[in-house]
Amino acid sequence: MNSNFNQLIALFSCIFLTFSCSKKEEKSTSVPINEITVTNDTVTTNTAQTKDTIAFDITKIPVSEINLNEVGEFPFLKLPKNIQYQNKPLQREYDDIYFPLGPQHNFVKLSGKSFKSYLVKSDTSTSDWSLPYFEKMYDEAITKLGGRLIYEGKVSEAHTNFLKENARYLGEEGSIDYWNDMLKVYAIRSPKNDHVYIQLSGNTANGSIQILQQEGK
Repeated sequence: MNSNFNQLIALFSCIFLTFSCSKKEEKSTSVPINEITVTNDTVTTNTAQTKDTIAFDITKIPVSEINLNEVGEFPFLKLPKNIQYQNKPLQREYDDIYFPLGPQHNFVKLSGKSFKSYLVKSDTSTSDWSLPYFEKMYDEAITKLGGRLIYEGKVSEAHTNFLKENARYLGEEGSIDYWNDMLKVYAIRSPKNDHVYIQLSGNTANGSIQILQQEGK
């Protein structure tokens, strides 16, 4: 009787020890939440949401020595030779435009006077549309006004998805195809703080330009 009882106690002890070891092994393979590594994709997506964080510091570029009021009226840039507006440009006294000025070139909303337009080769031009010519002519014109190229590249999918959800003006005159075209962004620093930002892009058929002048302070 005592022998059978002792054997039963020993059996239950083995089962208990086996169960305890199994739980310890299971616990040792789990990863605490605060130790989970965040992927680059998640970081990029989160960064794309920080629309109000401007990483670009305009004080890092020289103040333009050109008085824009003497150049002419906003948007200050004349059409290059052999190029014309495809339609009537869209111009507003006050509007919002997103520019890739965030910490990872995510989009930031700027407000002020706006100008947007599609551009194509002029009806009188004997030459076909040329994207390098379009970019060269505007680069020279902006540089003459004291502007500086502050970004050139193709924005990430996370940033374009953010723009799709937040920029209600997408699809109107002068919209930029961020999904397919390379982007160039310029800034003209004004002594009156009414800085001018310009972004343009293009392809083998046409180009787009958007210009915004902030309100002075």
